[in-house]
Amino acid sequence: LESAYGVTVLFCITEGTGDVTADEFASETYSDYTDKPKYGYVFDKAETVNDNGETIALPLVIKEDTSKNIINVYYKPDETVTHEIGYTVEYYKDGSETPLQGLPTSVGTYKVKINVSEGGNYNKADGLSSTDWAFTITQAPATNPENPTANPIVYGDKLSNSKLSVDGWEWNEPDKVPNAGTDYYMAYYDVEDETNYNWLKVDGYVPSKHRVERNISLTVNPAEPAIPETLSGTFGQTLSEIKIPTVDGGTWSWKDENTRLSEIGEKSFPATFTPNNGNYAKKETDLKVNVNPRPINSKEITISGVKDEYEYDGNTSSIQPEVTVIDKLISSENPLKKDTDYTVSYSSFSWKEDGGAIDGGVTIKGIGNYTGEASKTVKIKDK
Repeated sequence: LESAYGVTVLFCITEGTGDVTADEFASETYSDYTDKPKYGYVFDKAETVNDNGETIALPLVIKEDTSKNIINVYYKPDETVTHEIGYTVEYYKDGSETPLQGLPTSVGTYKVKINVSEGGNYNKADGLSSTDWAFTITQAPATNPENPTANPIVYGDKLSNSKLSVDGWEWNEPDKVPNAGTDYYMAYYDVEDETNYNWLKVDGYVPSKHRVERNISLTVNPAEPAIPETLSGTFGQTLSEIKIPTVDGGTWSWKDENTRLSEIGEKSFPATFTPNNGNYAKKETDLKVNVNPRPINSKEITISGVKDEYEYDGNTSSIQPEVTVIDKLISSENPLKKDTDYTVSYSSFSWKEDGGAIDGGVTIKGIGNYTGEASKTVKIKDK
């Protein structure tokens, strides 16, 4: 029979003999169903006085009198009776006599002891325990760490340059430089609390290393080739004469190596990088060439129109010949332009006292696309 203080509780007694306890702390307020006859069942109400001189109700007893007919009994307590007990609960791990500070949370077997304080109707009691109060905390299944994804990198980067998407994962070889392409590389996850959690069913768990190891897919994109720094050439050369330095992973070549350097200054010319492995990407771009002026005295340049000896007739034009300069690399037929490609100067002279011949000279100085000087000595005599 159960009761709840403050609410009406129904007791149904169907059959039986002897005394039936209705409730431990029922009050004197009770009644029967009026539409049911009472066939020989009666309530006995009893009271007693406790050690403090207080009168308390004893259990109501329904006594069988003459038959086994059903009787329904209602009662409602007048007040709630409570008993406060001062006590503490201590937990001990198996094999230890030192109580835990707080509740047990780790794997192990534990026992419980209760200490009761003296007061009211209770005497002091320390260390109350029972084998039924022992319990065991077992390992919980470890949470399977989520597989990370790896950010793509470019050839030449280390694995450490690829960030893994899930915290706790690290590359096994962070300094490794992988080849271009998509492949798998080992990453690991350091486990925590192997005492309270069971990691054995987690895929990739390595007990000796206390971690989870898995191969993670990573894409390494081909790298851009190194662009050579500004190259150097000379006016009149072709690109085939301008050697491009060697770079890692392939070779650079001029798109049209027959192109001639026809103007001084920093110029750009199309070139192509052809990779020799998959780690670099093919690339087309312009390479810079610093085109320098061509020396006017180069072997391919001819100066004509100057004789070895001249007669002075009193006019300076008689000793200042017209000069023709041809650069065979540019054109074998079209001479260079005076005051555009070069200037001409004539050496000053004075006659000797004996009236003999003197030395004179013609000097060609490169300008514009040309540089340097070329000169020729001539004999000048009086006519």
